[in-house]
Amino acid sequence: MIAIFDIGNTNITIGIFQNNKIIDVFRIPTIFGKQEKIFYEKLKNIFNKKKYEISDGFLGSVVPEDNKIIKNVLKKYFNIILKFFTKKTKLNIKNKYKKPEEVGEDRIANAVAARTFYKNQNVIVVDFGTAITFDVINCRGEYCGGLILPGINLCVQSLFEKTAKLPAVKIKNIKKFIGNTTEISIISGIKNGIIGAIKYIINGIKKELKSKKVKIILTGGDANLFKFNIDKNQIIDKDFTLKGFKIIYDLNKGK
Repeated sequence: MIAIFDIGNTNITIGIFQNNKIIDVFRIPTIFGKQEKIFYEKLKNIFNKKKYEISDGFLGSVVPEDNKIIKNVLKKYFNIILKFFTKKTKLNIKNKYKKPEEVGEDRIANAVAARTFYKNQNVIVVDFGTAITFDVINCRGEYCGGLILPGINLCVQSLFEKTAKLPAVKIKNIKKFIGNTTEISIISGIKNGIIGAIKYIINGIKKELKSKKVKIILTGGDANLFKFNIDKNQIIDKDFTLKGFKIIYDLNKGK
């Protein structure tokens, strides 16, 4: 079994793969990855409960200061030496970013997965995490770049922290568009505002690519909130980023 660790700003997402199939996914708050003992206990409970025998692993991260602790825990307690990104990491895409090193590893994983599963197609991957990212891969396998927006919880947090009377709310599916309570007004405003922004951005990307045929992939923890709202041809795959990291692991296996 292979364990893929996706270290995000909010959660550490762990995907367990067997025979190239993802069989389980766990999430640990990223804050627990900052302390070796706590992270070890969380990980031990997961592995022991499921009786998983992990032989190897890969680490993708947008929180580099946590990488050392996580790698040490895996090596010290589980005898797993995690592979990770380097400048020599082999990919199946050509990175067209002006400064390739600036691209988050999760965004690269999304691009690699897009190229693998939708080869010779133009693809937009919308990833709903702490930030909402758009990653564009053209039909030639070039990573063109993308856009970054504040995520849902950042919008909620900002309204709550920067105003005197607006409450913190939990974003959920609602039927009303016009809010008749403060809570519903905030939920509708944030959710429908994001939907409008996403649709506008997708149309802009299509124009710049000069193509109406673009595959739309929604991924990330909040993707299901938008499953009926973005594009009639959209595909939701909450594990898309993990699959991308697994492909990168396979491309570099034995190196």
